[in-house]
Amino acid sequence: MGSTSEASLAISTYSVPSLDGKSLIPAIPKHLALKFKPPTLAVVYQMKDAKSGKMKKYIHEIKIKFEEYESGSSRIDINAMCDDLCRKETIYLHPACISRK
Repeated sequence: MGSTSEASLAISTYSVPSLDGKSLIPAIPKHLALKFKPPTLAVVYQMKDAKSGKMKKYIHEIKIKFEEYESGSSRIDINAMCDDLCRKETIYLHPACISRK
């Protein structure tokens, strides 16, 4: 992201599905974490709890199945894997908030 105002705009447009999955709710992305066993990408974010109104931390886990990205030589195409994960998880890996750079 280029400037503070761009970062603020990106965060202000970051929304995740509500717990019932019926709507999108504004959230604040906090961290991106990687777990190795099993391979998982975790997006940590905060949003207001509907009942208490307090900010609560939530974690969305994205399982990574390396075997889906192996090419004929048993090598993993990392760029294809990143493209696919970003496409499948666009809501949580919002391109304005989480850059591939």
